[in-house]
Amino acid sequence: MVKPIPDGYTAVTPYIIVDGAAQAIEFYKKAFGAEEVMRLPLPGTDRLGHAEISIGGAHIMMSDASPQWGTKDPKALGGVTGSISLYVADVDAAFARAVDAGATPKMPVADMFWGDRMGSVEDPFGHQWSIMSHTRDLTEAEIDALARYLQHPPPQPPEWGLPEMNASWKLLVPPEKRPTAPQHKRNIENLFAVTLRDSGEVAIIDGDTKEIVNIIKTGYAVHISRPSASARYVFTIGRDGKIDMIDLWMSPPDRVAEIKIGLEAR
Repeated sequence: MVKPIPDGYTAVTPYIIVDGAAQAIEFYKKAFGAEEVMRLPLPGTDRLGHAEISIGGAHIMMSDASPQWGTKDPKALGGVTGSISLYVADVDAAFARAVDAGATPKMPVADMFWGDRMGSVEDPFGHQWSIMSHTRDLTEAEIDALARYLQHPPPQPPEWGLPEMNASWKLLVPPEKRPTAPQHKRNIENLFAVTLRDSGEVAIIDGDTKEIVNIIKTGYAVHISRPSASARYVFTIGRDGKIDMIDLWMSPPDRVAEIKIGLEAR
């Protein structure tokens, strides 16, 4: 008994129109590992009236564009009205293979909210391919929730640009009023700035005597303390982006300037 749907075919089979079907078959072999099933050349021409390939067991039919049949390829139309989805075992490798064969990347490979990892390319004949690997099994409810979440406008971070930075600058002790020499006899090169956790303070500790020389109010949760090139100053910055400049020549050492910048330190 003749089967209504022949072996190897499904009820729905894509049929694409290209300009250069013979060349397209060779490209699909190289890019997607296609196998040629058949071709019907148009007599006296280098064009194909019909051809079929198989990719991963799925058939795709094609033919050259023909004015007599009223068919146009994507480049003649100036675009496409659809695309072909191709599931593979390794989407990253398949995407790279297609690009190496001459496809143009349209969307880089990335994880999608519905459970696939996907990238898209345009082949040299104007058709677009979505290359995918399924990576997660999600319920319909989970996919719906993720889709709704992605449609929410992202919250806008507070602006903290150069005008805000300049406005936050405070010169607590002008350079001309600072000491011209150390006002104590401690070893400047052995003074430590130690963060006092969650108190918004640092302690200046004498490494020789182990004394706490001063406790200085700084920005919140200081993560970084760095000396200046001369070792006279210590700069601190924390999670709130506030930078404090501490003069170690003062007795006791203390802040001489501060500014809040548009980033944090962790």
